Parts: sequence; structure tokens; C-alpha cells
Amino acid sequence: MAIFHLSFSNGKVGKGLAHFKYIMGEDRYSYKENEVIYEKHNMPPHVSAKDFWQSADAYERANGRVYKEIRIALPNGFSKKENQDLLNKFLEKELGNDFYYSAVIHDKDSSEDEIRNVHAHIMVCPRKIDGIERDIKQFFSRYNSKNIEEGGALKDPYWNKKETLTHFRESWEETLNSALEKKNWRKVSCKSLQQQRKEALEKQDLDLVDCLNREPIQISNYTLKKDKKYYNELDIADWDNYMHNKKVRDLKEELYNLLQKKKEQEIERSNIFKNLKDINSAIRDFNKSDEEFKDIYSIQEDILMLEVEKKHIEQTINKTDEIKDLQKLEAKILSINLLLKNKNDLLNKELEELKAGDLFEKKYKELNKKNFQNDYKRFLETQSEISKLEKGIEENKTKLENSKKITLNILTKGEYSKILREYKNEEQAEMLLKLEKRFSKGNNKNLYIKTKYNLEKKYKELINAKTMELEKKRVLNNILEGKLDFKDKNNLIIETINSLQKDIANINNQIEKRELQIKSLEKVNIQVKIYDEISKGEFSKVTKQFEANEKEIDKLNEQLKNVNTFNFSLKNKIKAEIEKLEKENSNIAIKYEEIKKSITNEKFNSLKEEYLHKIENGIKTYRKEINNLKDKRQHINYALRKSKDLLFKTSKSNIPSIKNFIENHNRYKANLGEVLRTNINIRWSEDELEKQMRKEMDFSI
Repeated sequence: MAIFHLSFSNGKVGKGLAHFKYIMGEDRYSYKENEVIYEKHNMPPHVSAKDFWQSADAYERANGRVYKEIRIALPNGFSKKENQDLLNKFLEKELGNDFYYSAVIHDKDSSEDEIRNVHAHIMVCPRKIDGIERDIKQFFSRYNSKNIEEGGALKDPYWNKKETLTHFRESWEETLNSALEKKNWRKVSCKSLQQQRKEALEKQDLDLVDCLNREPIQISNYTLKKDKKYYNELDIADWDNYMHNKKVRDLKEELYNLLQKKKEQEIERSNIFKNLKDINSAIRDFNKSDEEFKDIYSIQEDILMLEVEKKHIEQTINKTDEIKDLQKLEAKILSINLLLKNKNDLLNKELEELKAGDLFEKKYKELNKKNFQNDYKRFLETQSEISKLEKGIEENKTKLENSKKITLNILTKGEYSKILREYKNEEQAEMLLKLEKRFSKGNNKNLYIKTKYNLEKKYKELINAKTMELEKKRVLNNILEGKLDFKDKNNLIIETINSLQKDIANINNQIEKRELQIKSLEKVNIQVKIYDEISKGEFSKVTKQFEANEKEIDKLNEQLKNVNTFNFSLKNKIKAEIEKLEKENSNIAIKYEEIKKSITNEKFNSLKEEYLHKIENGIKTYRKEINNLKDKRQHINYALRKSKDLLFKTSKSNIPSIKNFIENHNRYKANLGEVLRTNINIRWSEDELEKQMRKEMDFSI
């Protein structure tokens, strides 16, 4: 995840060395030493960074500025190496070799679980490097415009301009977004929400305006750094507001992305119909597998979505009292009706063109079959989505009803729940009354009202969003249900069941594969990996050779035991071979130690941290994929159950006329594709047939 943050601050005389020690985790700040994961210094020859900043404090004029600090937030999802490269690219781009600076990356825990606080401190000396050789004392002396060589280096006025901060923010946005784009991550912006909304309005991008119409994500640095277990009521409210605004942003961005995808699809569809002659000739070309009906399916999809939108608006009209709103909705329906007429005319024209072909009957059946399959698949999907949305709405309604309890529980850090759980009757009522009184006056009352309002606002927004989506899904479901009428329905449902079972088997294989990959990562020997990387594979090579020699020595020792006592020739030969292998292993052991000694603890620990980070990220990625696959499998299982229910329902309703169900009493479960047969005489009673059908339509895998 990436956030945008770049800020400036100034350091006065006497603060330079102290701040340098702070960012480096030295002396009184040694507790921060483990946070420092990277440092880079651009300093004068033969002068250490520490001496440079100490000299700045000593020789800079008393009321002068020693440094300008640039603070930058780095992506916590990037590896150590990626963040180093990103920072170095920015330093080279903006500072180059024009200024002396110290840049340090910190990596520490944040208040959010599983999210690291990775950021950089850049201390920049505002005196510009001009190529004139000066000792450190002269460098910080007053600039002499008449005799430049005798004075100190010039303080660049660039650092005092307001435009400088704007330039650095825009430059960092460009650098960071370039790196984020390569990973297909969400981009960031250095501009305020108000400024972004203004630009979106100028471009008439109303969807983006709505997406940006939210509260900014802000929280005090003090609260963010503070350990959650020490939070007071104000900290909790600050944190909850921060998290709520983040969720609102994520929901709005998700909605905006969906709308953008929909627009892209509409543009793509409109491009398909630009040249009707090409479309008609493509439909006549029956040698191109599924291409014949691509455009017909596209028109039908447009018609379906227009019908859904029309019915949803009609339902909204019944609930609307405002005349202005009614007029807008009715105008929209007229517009949709016109679009529907155009699409239906276009569809009829395409079908007329299709009839002109020699294989019309065959292709028309194929079209109907494909339509049923598509409608049936979407019907199952919408039923599953409706179920999830209904559950989500009920959960949020319950939370809304209990907002008072939830607010008190948040403000009391769980004390409210503890009272409900551990005390009963009069004692519980008395304690709850005391607790509620604490939040009925003064600042506590304001805090209670603010927290409760934010909670209820969040739940209402979620309920409204899910309710609107639910209404549209129900409209779509009703339309699709009315279209599920096809004479070969049973055969196609069985094909769907087969397909769904294959999908489940495929998902199970993918889950198993990911679990094996996780186990493989958990078993990685980091020490061997590091030694191999530094020795360019030599470490593994000598280790394997040592183990092979040891096995061979054991084998030769066994042979030696079984050799005839007086067979001195063979004995000596085996002993010589053993001695040779032992000598070889002795040399390998020396080489092994040399490889280990060539690796410094600092280098080893650095690589170890990098490998651990990679392994941890790999495991997280695989676990996320497994969870997504399990969700998908659950969705398919739901569709599978519905398919079986529908198959049994349609088959049961036609028991008296069924002639295509049982071919052989002993061989019925052999193949799903053979479940339905034709021209079979049925002499069983309806009850017996129903039992047999239930038994033999068990498609469990």
C-alpha cells in the first residue's frame, strides 16, 4: 500500500548534530537503531557526515538555518531494495551533486496491524556546492559576492521559495507513481481533495467528483505513534474517524473503478456496431467457431442491462414524492425506451441476416442454447449475490440499532461489554448507569455524540449502498428467471453441473498447489541461500560434495569389514580410497570455513532480513490467493446446489412423461452425460421413480 506524504521543516543552529543523531539512532536515540535500514550521505571529501553537521552547528551564523529536512512516506509493500532504489532515484533527480545531504530510511511498526511505517528523512544543507575548495569552517562562513573564493558557499534562495515545496511534492508524486504503475498499484496524488475535485469538474468527470467528495484521511502524528493500549477517549475517537475515512475512500474508489470499467465496456460495444456491413458479413461466415453470434450476444446483453435499469427506475418512481425528481426519472425512462427500441431493431436485423445463411436452423439452435447457458449462469450468480447482500444489510442494521452500546464499548475500551458479560441483574444495571453518566456531561458528552454520529453515519452509508445494489440484483434476477425456458433445459443443466464440478476440482488443485508452495517457503534454509548468493553457488556445491564423500566413506568402511583378513591388496586399496576422501573432506571443511569468514555479520543480517521479507510476502500472497479461491469455491458450490435443486424440480414435475431418465438399473451412475436418455419405457410408479431419481441425481464428488 502507498500513501502520499512529503513535507519540509527547517533546522536552526544547534539542532543539526542532534537531529542527525536522531535519524541515525545514535547516542541518546540508540533505541531507534534497529529502525534504520538504509543510509546515504553526500559529503565533502574526507569529512564524515557527523563531523559535517557538527561543524554546521559550530560555524553557521547564530540566527541561520543549518538544514532543510524533507520527510517522505515510502510504500510499506515494497522490499528494502525497492525502497532504496526509489529514494536514490529521487535524490539523484532533485539534489544530484549540487548539495550536501544525509538521507536515512526508517522502518518501524505502525498503529495498523500488518502495516509497516516506512519513511525517509533527508537533511539537506542549503548552501550550494560551487566547485571551489574550502575547508569546513570556511564553507559555513558568510558568502562574499565580490571575492567568492574568500567567502563561504552561497545559501541557495531556492529553498526559501513557496514554489519549492510544490515542486518537490509534484516531483515525488511522479517518481512514486512511476514505481507504483509497474506493480499495478493504486496511484497517489500530491494535491488536496478540493483541488482534485475542481480539476475533475473542469474535465466534467462527475464520477470522479463523486469519488473525491469525502473527508480527508487525517490523524495526529501523536496518536499514530502512540501504542493503542495507552489510548484515551480522544485518541480512540481520532483513530476511529481515521479508519472510517479510509474505508469511505476505499469504497468510493472501488465504485469509481467499477464505473470506469463499465464505461470502457460501453465504448468497446459501441465500437463493435460502427460498421454494420462488417458485422453482417462476420455473421454469415459460419466457419469461424463462436464468432457468428458474438454481436447478437452483445446486443442481447445491452438490452438486458437496459431492462434492469428501466425496471429499477420504475421502482424508484413509486417511492419518490418530489416532482423535480419524478420528471428526471420519467425523462430517463423515455431515453431508455428509445435505446431499447434501437437495440431491438438492431437485434431483429441481425437475426434476419442470420436467416439468409444455409445453416440457419443449426446456428439458431446454437444461439438459443448459448442464451440459456448465459442466462442460467447469471441467474445463479445473482441469487448468490442477493443472499450475501441481504446478510450484509441485516448485519449493518443490527450494528445501527446497537450504536449506543458499540459507542460506549469503544469509549470505555471494552468495559461496557465486560459489565454485560460478568455482572447480572441490579448490580449490572447500577454499573451501566454509572458508566453512561460518565458520558452525559462536558467533553465526554461531546466525544460520545461525535463517535456515535460517525458510527451511525458509516452504517447508514453501508446500508444505503448495499440496498441500492440489492434492488438492482433483484430486478436482474426476476428478468433472468423469466427467461429460463428452453426445451432442452434438463440436458443443459446437467452440462452446467458437470462444468461446475470440474471448476471445483480445478480450484481444489490450485489450493493444494498454493499450500505446497507455502510449505516449500516455510522450509527454505535462509543461511544456505545467503551463503550461496555471496559465494555464487560454491557453498552448496562444497556442502553436497562433503555429504557425498561422507556416504562413500561409510560405504567403504562397510566393505572393509567384509574383506578377507589376508586380502591385504584389497584392504590397502579401500584404505587408500578412504584416506583420499577424508583428505578431500578436510580441504572442503577449510573452504567451508573460508566462505563463512568472508561474510560479515552486517552483510549476513542485511541479506537475512531481505530473504525473510521476501518469504513473508510470498506466504501472505499465497494465503490471500487461497482465501480468494475458497470464496470462489463456496460461490460455485452454491450454484451447484441450486442447479441440482432445479434439475430435480423440473424432472419431478414431468414424471408421467419422462422417457429419458433411466437406461440401466445397475449402470446409472457411470457418466453424468448419460443421465438423460430418450425412448426408454418407464413402468415404475411415480413414487418409486422419484426415489430413484433422488438417489441417482447425487452428483457429489
